[in-house]
Amino acid sequence: MAIPDFQSFLLPALQFAATRDVRVRDSLDSISEKFNLTEEDRNALLPSGKRTVVASRLSWALYYLARAGMLENTTRGVYSITPKGRALLERGFGRITAKILRKESAEFAAYHQGKQSGSIELSKMDESEDFAEAMVENPEETLDRAYGLLCDALKEQLLQRVDALTPVEFEHLIIALVRGLGYCGERGSVKHIGGPGDGGVDGVVFQDRLELERVYLQAKKYQPDHKIDTGTMNAFVGALAVKKAQKGVFVTTSFFTPSAEAIAHDSPYRIALIDRNKLGDLMFDCDIGIQAKQDSKAYVLKEIDGDFFDDLGER
Repeated sequence: MAIPDFQSFLLPALQFAATRDVRVRDSLDSISEKFNLTEEDRNALLPSGKRTVVASRLSWALYYLARAGMLENTTRGVYSITPKGRALLERGFGRITAKILRKESAEFAAYHQGKQSGSIELSKMDESEDFAEAMVENPEETLDRAYGLLCDALKEQLLQRVDALTPVEFEHLIIALVRGLGYCGERGSVKHIGGPGDGGVDGVVFQDRLELERVYLQAKKYQPDHKIDTGTMNAFVGALAVKKAQKGVFVTTSFFTPSAEAIAHDSPYRIALIDRNKLGDLMFDCDIGIQAKQDSKAYVLKEIDGDFFDDLGER
């Protein structure tokens, strides 16, 4: 089954705490078994790639229950149930939601109202009977997803600018990308050789000062629906053979057909394929054609440093 929404973690987390002290890392297997999650679900990461979805949702479920007074954070990262929490369990709810926590806990209601102040959209949701079902993400996931949407939109804008380049400009773009990826190292260089008589390659990376280690580049600027086929791939493989090369990089603003990918994979050369999507990702990661937005806010997520507090007694 798919990973349940954030609020579905509230009841199991409270039930676990009723039988033992709960720590996130020690409860991941139990919560995963509770929801019959597959290995893929258990290892699914947030868009940031820093944390699993299950760990994030369980962490925030415990935090919300603690804010509502149903749990208490007794020691570093450990939660224990309170009499108020046991009383809530005895009510026999089949599902605990943020809406129920607001009704049962004045502390949580005040906390949640403060978090929603100034948000028209959330205020409308708060008045709706469907509010509990609308809140499927925890704050960390919402921030992570919003950042991912901004990044995806920027990548699309970036590719639109790439589409407007001439073929020669695109070749120079790939030279800049190769430099950004660090292919040249500290002592290498890269040279643009595209044009008439280029021998079927558009650039070459010299990975050492004696130019013994070479990587040949091919850049094809096509419309997204004009895929790189077997003929074009065979031509590049043939060019590598003529150059007596060992490695090559094929970049396109389009995509590769499965048969073209197979030719690259089965050739005697090490060929890296960069299609439209990967091109956008690499340009974004290497800051090619983009820059930090001026006057933009930087959001840094912080967490408690338990070691700092543990070491206070030893100072």
